[in-house]
Amino acid sequence: MRKTNIADILKPNQNVLLSLKAVLLLMVVWTLLRFVFFLFYYQSYSGVDISEIAISFLVGLRFDLASVMMIGGLFFLLLNLPGKFKFYSVYRISILSIFYLFFIAALTISIGDIYYYQFSKRRISYEIFNLTKSFPELFTMVVNNYLLQAIILLSFVVLFGYLWFKILGKQKKNFSGGIANDIIYFVLILLIIVISIRGGLQLKPLRESYAFRNENVTLGHLSLNAVFTSIRTLNRGDLKEDTFFPYDEAKNRVKQLLSTENVLFINDDYPLMRRFNIDSSEIKKMNVVIFVMESWPANLQNQLKLSESPTPFFDKLAKEGVYYENFYAAGQRTIQGMQAIISSIPNVAYDDILGSPIEQNSLRSLGVILKESGYTNIFIHGARSGSMGFEAFSKLSGFDKYISKSDFDLKNVKDDGTWGIFDHYVFERANYEFDRINKPFLGVVMSLTSHAPYAVPSDRFKYYDSTVTNYKFLNSLRYSDWSLEKYFEAAKKTEYYNNSLFVIVADHAEGTGEKTLNELFKIPCLFYLPGKLQPRIDSSIHSQVDILPSILHQLNIPAVHSSFGVSMLVKKDGFSFITSGNLLSWIRGDWILIADREKNIGLYNIKTDTKLKFNCLDEESSIAEEMRKDMLSYLQLSVYLLRENKIFINTK
Repeated sequence: MRKTNIADILKPNQNVLLSLKAVLLLMVVWTLLRFVFFLFYYQSYSGVDISEIAISFLVGLRFDLASVMMIGGLFFLLLNLPGKFKFYSVYRISILSIFYLFFIAALTISIGDIYYYQFSKRRISYEIFNLTKSFPELFTMVVNNYLLQAIILLSFVVLFGYLWFKILGKQKKNFSGGIANDIIYFVLILLIIVISIRGGLQLKPLRESYAFRNENVTLGHLSLNAVFTSIRTLNRGDLKEDTFFPYDEAKNRVKQLLSTENVLFINDDYPLMRRFNIDSSEIKKMNVVIFVMESWPANLQNQLKLSESPTPFFDKLAKEGVYYENFYAAGQRTIQGMQAIISSIPNVAYDDILGSPIEQNSLRSLGVILKESGYTNIFIHGARSGSMGFEAFSKLSGFDKYISKSDFDLKNVKDDGTWGIFDHYVFERANYEFDRINKPFLGVVMSLTSHAPYAVPSDRFKYYDSTVTNYKFLNSLRYSDWSLEKYFEAAKKTEYYNNSLFVIVADHAEGTGEKTLNELFKIPCLFYLPGKLQPRIDSSIHSQVDILPSILHQLNIPAVHSSFGVSMLVKKDGFSFITSGNLLSWIRGDWILIADREKNIGLYNIKTDTKLKFNCLDEESSIAEEMRKDMLSYLQLSVYLLRENKIFINTK
């Protein structure tokens, strides 16, 4: 028997070399994916110095290595366990096969992320864990609209599988340096895995903020990858609690943001609980109708330089009501918009509040408040009943009746083939229900036609052709606007119409095309009360969390609410809090601050610099610092109150 020497002990065995090959192969794949991402969104990087792009690719290697170890670390350890059994062909091939399946899942997420980015303008994260809520619709959309891409992905999976087992599955003559060799390399590989996932030996582990080196956030997104951002949010449903300031300091700063002359705060332990100082005899028992328009952005005509507006009816109606021209969505997904509109909850979590354990808390939604005031509430949506969890959401939010696709006679309406019933049928049904419901009522109507893949019921609604940017979306938008027009024509003939407050607002903005962070979240919002509201354009900053207190204020209802926003009927400098992945934004007055939890990234004057090209952080540091304090206080208090169930307590 040959005596084992130092050289044998230190010589890497076959499985160590196999692990190294696997890492290199996966790193090549992730780099290629980043290059594909760069080509897809080449326009976003026009004018950016090539050296900056190269640095983003280099920084991306750090995130890629972390991702490879996140999905492959366990397999590398299993391939290098001490003992000769690890060299057996059956064992090696079994480990490699399971590892390959995990890689395919990661690859699918990464490919999907390239397409998802056009809508979100950020890498996918916690949304990946909510796909089951809309899996049938997403599967249908892929088959109908992305079949070629799916076939290409499947072909790549087969090709890569061949290379995977061709390169890594070869059985060579086994070398073993003995148990000492096994232990040394097992410990070394374990250390490499841990350090790679941490991103190095720095004090704090690698996280998304490390990708953002300067104010150009698109360079940061180029460095990131979807596997890293998705795995980082595995603690979904849990709120990450940060302590930026002492609790009382954060609480008082937020209360100052929310305070107005006619508001009384009533419980210091539940600091959001307050009511309007209004005589209950002055309550206006008006109906409330809220149209939540799928993916409607603000100022689309100007952004795309169209000769005419794609929403002519809405634009006409906006001149007859109060239109908020600087209004922002709370998030980038429908459920985030709904939780802000109906429950006045900002998007401060890595997951949706609704659908998570936090929805068991004592929240204070508009439906619950109005129901206490004698209202009958109805929620209407043309999708299947389980879509996006809206049926459960409506029950939680105080709605007496929920109407979905299954409640329509499918012989008399048309389905878009993906999401559900076309808008004009849903709006017709809404008018029918409103005209027969007990008064007063709250009616919420969720549209869906202007959602990708942007189907329209007939060729008559194809106003734009392929020569126009985003023509499919524009056609669906024009159709939804037509559906609104038909609804109002019918509603004017009903008894409820003249005593109804209509609110038309988007759930979030459609994300295709080149948009700044400011444009990506700006949406339309209109308050319309036939003949009873002085038409005007409101230029102050507002967001979806302001809708609930504004409706209560308009109705003169002194009920206790726990809104995260302020009434838009008062003259006060409003604000908007935005999260986009790990990025935070605070909009107030003329300024938007873009930051993360650790540093400020950019400060821009949104009145004079709509494209956010001139970073004023250095010149206006005092403004940035004050905005940062407001933003982080708002984030800190919001998370604390949601975690600790301190939104509302019934004192009756």
